Amino acid sequence: MREFMGIFLACLAICCATLLFFGGLIIDNILGIVIVIALLLSVFITVLIKQEFRIEELEKKVDTLLHSKQE
Repeated sequence: MREFMGIFLACLAICCATLLFFGGLIIDNILGIVIVIALLLSVFITVLIKQEFRIEELEKKVDTLLHSKQE
């Protein structure tokens, strides 16, 4: 959860910075949309990071299985 909150805050900061430069051109209710976009980005990034850790664990298991079969 701590990792997710860090990613969410980073996405929120990036979206707010973008809002600062391009916000007036896009829409009126910008703050709500920025929070929703930051939430969606952070969920997506967190899922990708979790997948990366799961893939690394599977690679380690496959390597150990291959080494045990070769011996």
